[in-house]
Amino acid sequence: AAVAAGRLGRMVLARADTKWFRSQKYYDEGGWRGTWELDGGGALMNQSIHGVDAIQWIASATMPDLGAACPVSEVFAYTAQRGHDEGAIEVEDIGVAVLRFRNGAMGQVLGATSMYPGSLKRLQIAGRDGTGEVLEDELITWAFREARDEDDGVRKKFGEATRSGGGASDPMAIDYTGHTRNIDAFLRWLDDDEPFMLDGTEARKAVAIIEAMYESARTGRAVSL
Repeated sequence: AAVAAGRLGRMVLARADTKWFRSQKYYDEGGWRGTWELDGGGALMNQSIHGVDAIQWIASATMPDLGAACPVSEVFAYTAQRGHDEGAIEVEDIGVAVLRFRNGAMGQVLGATSMYPGSLKRLQIAGRDGTGEVLEDELITWAFREARDEDDGVRKKFGEATRSGGGASDPMAIDYTGHTRNIDAFLRWLDDDEPFMLDGTEARKAVAIIEAMYESARTGRAVSL
């Protein structure tokens, strides 16, 4: 809402970090994990896709005329396998990417399952007039060139430290509240025909961005979307 209202001013950066750790046991216990055929990719496609989806969606608030188009125009990425033995998994366990948005802003994505012991995920949206930053579920930065009376209330409401361990090292520690709310919204759409923001057209954008990252990593070139 702050981005859409122009409080951050001209958008500068959207960043998503998912610096997690997953043991070999994690991959071995699920036959689909760590495979191109069934997992679709590694740390970027599996673990980082939610952060990628978040930054592209928030950034799109500055581009109301996009329609169904992806707000990211270009991607350059590197991927590697650094934290697991060669051949133990098929996919990347570390990926870094830079993004160019259609409004000129820059983006950064870091996804890993190889960084022991793992860290809480981080999301940052910054402009020339303000910055918002979330560490897991905790709002750690909410600062604007032009402050408003309600800002203190926002900091108080969302500034509580994360109670769970997040997905840093244990996928079972991830707070499932977001999943519950998504399923609830979907069921309400089925029952009452309420508008549902997470339709197939919207959901495919994050997948397209990550597929562009993989193509860039394979070819060594920037990829346009």
